[in-house]
Amino acid sequence: MAVHNRMDPCTTRQKLRSTGLVGFWSQIASTPLVELISQSQMDVLIFDFEHGLMDLDLLCLPLLHSRGIAPLARLQTPDPTQVPKILDQGFLGIVAPNISSADQLAKLVRATRYKPLGARGVGFSLANCWGQELDRQLLFKPMVIGMIETKI
Repeated sequence: MAVHNRMDPCTTRQKLRSTGLVGFWSQIASTPLVELISQSQMDVLIFDFEHGLMDLDLLCLPLLHSRGIAPLARLQTPDPTQVPKILDQGFLGIVAPNISSADQLAKLVRATRYKPLGARGVGFSLANCWGQELDRQLLFKPMVIGMIETKI
């Protein structure tokens, strides 16, 4: 089964621009919760790694993909070193908390892109179906959403 067989960042971005998105924010990693949300008409499910109790093994991301729901991950901090592991698990994008500059956000975007456009390395993972969809994955441009949480 292809991990990104229905929902992808381009589809999510287009829908955001045209009609808006309906989503759910979760601070709990729960297989039953993912199964319940997968039955809904949600467009996105954001898992909060900053404040939540998350266990990647309980998130069932392929189920969300197969139902057309885009899983996004709110990072613990705006640290680019967190990005590869999150995206390799099959998240279609990141939500970065506490962004305080354009440069900080640019570094996160760079961490989501494969070389030569970015700094991300390639490894066999759930996101590329353990190498079976590597060519498609190299073109993948995850969503990056920055949260400005302080006065500038």
